[in-house]
Amino acid sequence: MKDLFLVLLLFLFSSTAVLKGQQDTLRLALDQVRRVLLTQLQVNGQNAYFLVDTGSGISLIDQQEAERLDFAFHPENGQGKIYGLGGMARFMVTSNIRVSYQGERLRGCRFYTTDLSLLQDFKLPKRYKISGILGADFFHRNHAILDFEQAQILLTRR
Repeated sequence: MKDLFLVLLLFLFSSTAVLKGQQDTLRLALDQVRRVLLTQLQVNGQNAYFLVDTGSGISLIDQQEAERLDFAFHPENGQGKIYGLGGMARFMVTSNIRVSYQGERLRGCRFYTTDLSLLQDFKLPKRYKISGILGADFFHRNHAILDFEQAQILLTRR
């Protein structure tokens, strides 16, 4: 009888751990459109597509989207420079950005803003207007796993 009780107790704890693990993982849909990886998030309640770019050290949001997505940027609070294949660009610190996916708020999202109009050169269908770039900082902060077979990004809450 004591062994049966221990087995039931062990099963109860292991089931709780599995359920808890499922609740702590958020699955973002990953779209591949003309060899470009995108995911759709909500920024301050508005839908926005983001380019998935693990080669970018920081996450950026298009300065031209400030009004539509209702965020602010502050040149006086900090500016920086980023370098890439296209040369150098200046970026600014943003504020008032709340990012979510299907109603789940994503924490630890820090975005900088710059002119990302060159991203429109990808010539994607109109519904895929790119609003920003999710960089390595986003994936690191959210303990992300890119699952290409299942076309999803797994974000683990710790």
